[in-house]
Amino acid sequence: MHLLYIDDDEVDLLVFQRLAGKMNQFTYDLAENFSQALALMKTHSYDLVLSDFFLGEGRQATDLLPHLGQTPLVIVSGQADVAPLDQAVEQGVKGYYFKPLSIESLAILLTTPERAARAGLKTDWKELDFDFSYLDELEVDQAFRLQVLGLFREMTPLALEKTRELLPDNQWEAIQAIVHRSKSNLRYLGLHALLDLADEIEDDCGRPYRHHLLPGKVAHWLTGMERALEKTQELLHTTNR
Repeated sequence: MHLLYIDDDEVDLLVFQRLAGKMNQFTYDLAENFSQALALMKTHSYDLVLSDFFLGEGRQATDLLPHLGQTPLVIVSGQADVAPLDQAVEQGVKGYYFKPLSIESLAILLTTPERAARAGLKTDWKELDFDFSYLDELEVDQAFRLQVLGLFREMTPLALEKTRELLPDNQWEAIQAIVHRSKSNLRYLGLHALLDLADEIEDDCGRPYRHHLLPGKVAHWLTGMERALEKTQELLHTTNR
Protein backbone atom coordinates (compact mmCIF):
# COMPACT_ATOMS: atom_id res chain seq x y z
CA MET A 1 0.00 0.00 0.00
CA HIS A 2 1.34 3.44 -0.97
CA LEU A 3 0.30 6.63 0.88
CA LEU A 4 0.78 10.34 0.42
CA TYR A 5 0.93 12.41 3.61
CA ILE A 6 0.68 16.21 3.27
CA ASP A 7 1.51 18.59 6.12
CA ASP A 8 3.54 21.78 6.50
CA ASP A 9 4.42 21.07 10.14
CA GLU A 10 7.82 19.42 10.56
CA VAL A 11 6.87 17.77 13.85
CA ASP A 12 3.71 16.25 12.38
CA LEU A 13 5.76 14.89 9.47
CA LEU A 14 8.25 13.35 11.89
CA VAL A 15 5.46 11.79 13.96
CA PHE A 16 3.89 10.28 10.84
CA GLN A 17 7.24 8.81 9.80
CA ARG A 18 7.64 7.36 13.29
CA LEU A 19 4.20 5.74 13.13
CA ALA A 20 4.90 4.39 9.66
CA GLY A 21 8.18 2.90 10.84
CA LYS A 22 6.54 1.19 13.80
CA MET A 23 3.72 -0.24 11.69
CA ASN A 24 5.89 -1.25 8.70
CA GLN A 25 2.74 -1.91 6.64
CA PHE A 26 2.98 0.66 3.84
CA THR A 27 5.25 2.89 1.81
CA TYR A 28 4.72 6.63 1.62
CA ASP A 29 5.70 9.97 0.17
CA LEU A 30 5.66 13.29 2.00
CA ALA A 31 4.59 16.71 0.75
CA GLU A 32 4.65 20.04 2.57
CA ASN A 33 2.15 21.97 0.44
CA PHE A 34 -0.36 21.79 -2.40
CA SER A 35 2.21 22.23 -5.18
CA GLN A 36 4.44 19.43 -3.92
CA ALA A 37 1.44 17.14 -3.48
CA LEU A 38 0.16 17.86 -6.99
CA ALA A 39 3.58 17.17 -8.50
CA LEU A 40 3.78 13.83 -6.70
CA MET A 41 0.25 12.83 -7.72
CA LYS A 42 1.13 13.42 -11.38
CA THR A 43 3.96 10.90 -11.26
CA HIS A 44 2.84 8.42 -8.56
CA SER A 45 -0.24 6.34 -7.81
CA TYR A 46 -1.55 6.33 -4.24
CA ASP A 47 -3.96 4.06 -2.39
CA LEU A 48 -4.72 6.75 0.21
CA VAL A 49 -3.98 10.43 0.70
CA LEU A 50 -3.81 11.92 4.21
CA SER A 51 -3.70 15.68 4.38
CA ASP A 52 -3.81 18.57 6.80
CA PHE A 53 -6.79 20.87 6.17
CA PHE A 54 -4.70 23.92 5.25
CA LEU A 55 -2.06 23.28 2.58
CA GLY A 56 -0.48 26.73 2.30
CA GLU A 57 -0.47 28.79 -0.88
CA GLY A 58 -4.09 29.69 -0.12
CA ARG A 59 -5.11 26.07 -0.70
CA GLN A 60 -7.19 23.62 1.33
CA ALA A 61 -7.39 19.83 1.31
CA THR A 62 -10.58 19.90 -0.76
CA ASP A 63 -8.60 21.48 -3.63
CA LEU A 64 -6.96 18.08 -4.04
CA LEU A 65 -10.23 16.32 -4.88
CA PRO A 66 -10.32 17.08 -8.64
CA HIS A 67 -6.85 15.54 -8.99
CA LEU A 68 -7.43 12.34 -7.00
CA GLY A 69 -9.79 10.32 -9.16
CA GLN A 70 -10.91 7.35 -7.04
CA THR A 71 -8.13 7.72 -4.47
CA PRO A 72 -9.66 8.37 -1.02
CA LEU A 73 -8.71 11.55 0.83
CA VAL A 74 -8.82 11.78 4.62
CA ILE A 75 -8.10 15.02 6.48
CA VAL A 76 -5.85 14.87 9.54
CA SER A 77 -6.68 18.14 11.27
CA GLY A 78 -5.29 20.16 14.12
CA GLN A 79 -8.13 22.69 14.16
CA ALA A 80 -10.96 22.66 16.69
CA ASP A 81 -13.76 23.89 14.41
CA VAL A 82 -15.46 20.86 12.87
CA ALA A 83 -17.82 22.81 10.58
CA PRO A 84 -15.29 23.17 7.71
CA LEU A 85 -14.37 19.52 8.12
CA ASP A 86 -17.98 18.40 7.86
CA GLN A 87 -18.34 20.57 4.76
CA ALA A 88 -15.26 18.87 3.31
CA VAL A 89 -16.89 15.48 3.83
CA GLU A 90 -19.97 16.72 1.97
CA GLN A 91 -17.67 17.71 -0.91
CA GLY A 92 -16.16 14.24 -1.21
CA VAL A 93 -13.53 13.85 1.49
CA LYS A 94 -13.86 10.38 3.04
CA GLY A 95 -13.61 11.64 6.61
CA TYR A 96 -11.32 13.23 9.13
CA TYR A 97 -9.32 12.55 12.26
CA PHE A 98 -7.94 15.01 14.74
CA LYS A 99 -4.23 15.08 15.44
CA PRO A 100 -2.31 13.30 16.70
CA LEU A 101 -2.78 10.14 14.66
CA SER A 102 -2.34 6.88 16.55
CA ILE A 103 -1.32 3.45 15.35
CA GLU A 104 -4.90 2.26 15.93
CA SER A 105 -6.54 5.01 13.88
CA LEU A 106 -3.97 4.71 11.11
CA ALA A 107 -4.49 0.94 10.99
CA ILE A 108 -8.23 1.49 10.48
CA LEU A 109 -7.58 3.90 7.62
CA LEU A 110 -5.25 1.44 5.93
CA THR A 111 -7.93 -1.25 6.03
CA THR A 112 -10.99 0.82 5.14
CA PRO A 113 -10.43 4.55 4.54
CA GLU A 114 -14.18 5.15 4.24
CA ARG A 115 -14.49 4.42 7.94
CA ALA A 116 -12.74 7.64 8.90
CA ALA A 117 -14.75 9.14 11.71
CA ARG A 118 -16.50 12.48 11.58
CA ALA A 119 -16.02 12.89 15.29
CA GLY A 120 -14.49 15.50 17.58
CA LEU A 121 -11.66 13.43 18.96
CA LYS A 122 -9.74 16.33 20.42
CA THR A 123 -8.57 14.87 23.73
CA ASP A 124 -4.80 14.87 24.13
CA TRP A 125 -4.09 11.70 26.09
CA LYS A 126 -0.65 13.05 27.01
CA GLU A 127 -2.47 15.15 29.61
CA LEU A 128 -4.38 12.16 31.01
CA ASP A 129 -4.25 11.93 34.79
CA PHE A 130 -6.07 10.36 37.71
CA ASP A 131 -8.57 12.12 39.95
CA PHE A 132 -8.97 10.11 43.14
CA SER A 133 -11.66 12.34 44.66
CA TYR A 134 -14.25 9.54 44.40
CA LEU A 135 -12.06 7.16 46.39
CA ASP A 136 -11.16 9.96 48.79
CA GLU A 137 -14.86 10.45 49.54
CA LEU A 138 -15.03 6.77 50.50
CA GLU A 139 -12.09 7.38 52.86
CA VAL A 140 -10.24 4.33 51.59
CA ASP A 141 -6.67 3.63 52.62
CA GLN A 142 -3.63 3.46 50.35
CA ALA A 143 -3.81 -0.33 50.16
CA PHE A 144 -7.34 -0.18 48.73
CA ARG A 145 -6.32 2.43 46.16
CA LEU A 146 -3.40 0.27 45.07
CA GLN A 147 -5.71 -2.71 44.81
CA VAL A 148 -8.02 -0.80 42.44
CA LEU A 149 -5.04 0.28 40.34
CA GLY A 150 -3.71 -3.26 40.28
CA LEU A 151 -7.02 -4.70 39.11
CA PHE A 152 -7.21 -2.08 36.35
CA ARG A 153 -3.69 -3.01 35.21
CA GLU A 154 -4.54 -6.71 35.32
CA MET A 155 -7.93 -6.66 33.57
CA THR A 156 -7.57 -3.94 30.94
CA PRO A 157 -5.04 -5.45 28.48
CA LEU A 158 -7.30 -8.41 27.69
CA ALA A 159 -10.28 -6.09 27.15
CA LEU A 160 -8.26 -3.93 24.75
CA GLU A 161 -6.98 -6.95 22.85
CA LYS A 162 -10.52 -8.26 22.44
CA THR A 163 -11.75 -4.85 21.27
CA ARG A 164 -9.04 -4.73 18.60
CA GLU A 165 -10.16 -8.16 17.38
CA LEU A 166 -13.79 -7.04 17.15
CA LEU A 167 -13.22 -3.63 15.58
CA PRO A 168 -12.45 -4.64 11.95
CA ASP A 169 -15.74 -6.58 11.76
CA ASN A 170 -17.88 -3.76 13.20
CA GLN A 171 -19.06 -5.92 16.10
CA TRP A 172 -20.56 -2.97 17.94
CA GLU A 173 -22.74 -4.91 20.37
CA ALA A 174 -19.76 -6.84 21.71
CA ILE A 175 -17.62 -3.69 21.82
CA GLN A 176 -20.42 -1.89 23.64
CA ALA A 177 -20.35 -4.56 26.36
CA ILE A 178 -16.57 -4.28 26.79
CA VAL A 179 -16.67 -0.49 26.97
CA HIS A 180 -19.55 -0.62 29.45
CA ARG A 181 -17.60 -2.93 31.77
CA SER A 182 -14.65 -0.54 31.71
CA LYS A 183 -16.65 2.38 33.06
CA SER A 184 -16.62 1.39 36.73
CA ASN A 185 -12.83 1.38 36.86
CA LEU A 186 -12.65 4.63 34.92
CA ARG A 187 -15.05 6.21 37.38
CA TYR A 188 -13.17 4.96 40.46
CA LEU A 189 -9.85 6.18 39.07
CA GLY A 190 -11.24 9.54 37.99
CA LEU A 191 -10.27 9.11 34.33
CA HIS A 192 -12.99 11.54 33.31
CA ALA A 193 -12.10 12.06 29.64
CA LEU A 194 -11.98 8.32 29.02
CA LEU A 195 -15.24 7.86 30.89
CA ASP A 196 -16.94 10.55 28.80
CA LEU A 197 -15.70 8.91 25.60
CA ALA A 198 -16.87 5.51 26.84
CA ASP A 199 -20.34 7.01 27.40
CA GLU A 200 -20.33 8.35 23.82
CA ILE A 201 -19.26 5.01 22.38
CA GLU A 202 -21.86 3.10 24.35
CA ASP A 203 -24.57 5.49 23.20
CA ASP A 204 -23.44 5.40 19.55
CA CYS A 205 -23.35 1.58 19.57
CA GLY A 206 -27.08 1.60 20.25
CA ARG A 207 -27.84 4.02 17.40
CA PRO A 208 -27.18 2.50 13.95
CA TYR A 209 -27.30 5.90 12.25
CA ARG A 210 -24.23 6.88 14.32
CA HIS A 211 -22.20 3.74 13.65
CA HIS A 212 -20.07 5.62 11.09
CA LEU A 213 -18.61 7.58 14.02
CA LEU A 214 -17.51 4.52 15.96
CA PRO A 215 -14.27 3.37 14.28
CA GLY A 216 -12.50 6.64 15.06
CA LYS A 217 -13.95 6.93 18.56
CA VAL A 218 -13.06 3.36 19.50
CA ALA A 219 -9.53 3.75 18.11
CA HIS A 220 -9.13 6.97 20.11
CA TRP A 221 -10.47 5.22 23.23
CA LEU A 222 -7.98 2.38 22.77
CA THR A 223 -5.13 4.89 22.58
CA GLY A 224 -6.36 6.61 25.74
CA MET A 225 -6.70 3.31 27.60
CA GLU A 226 -3.14 2.37 26.67
CA ARG A 227 -2.00 5.71 28.06
CA ALA A 228 -3.99 5.03 31.24
CA LEU A 229 -2.20 1.70 31.61
CA GLU A 230 1.16 3.46 31.26
CA LYS A 231 0.18 5.98 33.93
CA THR A 232 -1.06 3.16 36.18
CA GLN A 233 2.25 1.34 35.87
CA GLU A 234 4.16 4.54 36.62
CA LEU A 235 2.05 5.24 39.71
CA LEU A 236 2.33 1.68 41.04
CA HIS A 237 6.08 1.70 40.48
CA THR A 238 6.49 5.03 42.28
CA THR A 239 4.27 3.99 45.19
CA ASN A 240 5.97 0.63 45.69
CA ARG A 241 9.48 2.09 45.89
